[in-house]
Amino acid sequence: VQQVPGEVAAVRAYVASLHDETSLATEFAQQVFEYLPERKWFSRGMAAVILGNDALISGDPAAAIQELTETIRLSEAAGRTYLAVFARSILGEALQMQGRLREAAEIQRQALQLASRKGGRPAPFAGFSYIGLSRLHYEWADLDSAKRNAEKGIEIIKLGGLVEAIPAGRFILAQVHLARQEIEQAIRTMAEAEQAAQRCGNPYVLARVAGWRMRLR
Repeated sequence: VQQVPGEVAAVRAYVASLHDETSLATEFAQQVFEYLPERKWFSRGMAAVILGNDALISGDPAAAIQELTETIRLSEAAGRTYLAVFARSILGEALQMQGRLREAAEIQRQALQLASRKGGRPAPFAGFSYIGLSRLHYEWADLDSAKRNAEKGIEIIKLGGLVEAIPAGRFILAQVHLARQEIEQAIRTMAEAEQAAQRCGNPYVLARVAGWRMRLR
């Protein structure tokens, strides 16, 4: 009975995160650690990934790395492969923010290996890591690899129905086209990113796309 508030907090944290209510998501996620014991790996892992993602959004990659490392530990203990894959994809982004590009690439590759371990089509969350690798290859001016990974990520994300991640893939493709002086394709791809953001309706995604549009000008 004592654990019920913690489980309720985990659900509320997840719902608040989906609705881009960052402060509420953080508050509920912190309650999960207050109420639930260590053996509740899944709920604690989900709370940790929410805290890590929120820290990343807030521009605190060091805090994000700490939370996401904990997520990976908890999700692997619980046997939750998809959560471990998702956490690694965000961890890679946090490492990239710190300029630790080689480490970021290794983490993204680990996520892809984990997502494909059982054979067949990669898990939907693998799409995030393909997009993460695309960003890294763009930083390294390897535009062919950046384009290939972005397209692969978008394909997997579409199949998995994770529509909120499509704009990020479209944006990196637009950057690749712009770097190649393919102006019309860059404009068209950015418009597709904006359309995808409008369809998903998430305020955070809409704000990010607006920021990306400014960066392309």
